Amino acid sequence: ALREMTRRTGTVLIIDETHTISSGSGGYTALHGLEPDMLVAGKAIAGGIPAGIFGVTQEIAERLWKIVPMVNPRVRQSAHLGIGGTLAGNALTIATMRAVLEEVLTPANFELMIANATRLAEAARKIIA
Repeated sequence: ALREMTRRTGTVLIIDETHTISSGSGGYTALHGLEPDMLVAGKAIAGGIPAGIFGVTQEIAERLWKIVPMVNPRVRQSAHLGIGGTLAGNALTIATMRAVLEEVLTPANFELMIANATRLAEAARKIIA
């Protein structure tokens, strides 16, 4: 319903997966089949090291290119709209993000982590009850 409303009104739908990425492979967005115009995530994708990423649809990218002339695929990007800013401008952050995305936040690991979290939650509910 939210996606339909934002499309009808021309509102950009931004989903922040900084905390909900733990919902599974693809985060809350994939789990619920959401279609944001922009998606952002933070340090969870870098094992706790300060990091920030965003992804946009082609339509949003084209809108950004019109209002920020320096953002052009053939020209070095601004640190505010690409690699090079405080949250993704150093080798440690980039290497850590790559390792976490390739080796930790995988479907197989999420299956194990969610099973363990479910078991822990059920045990905690029993103790509380």
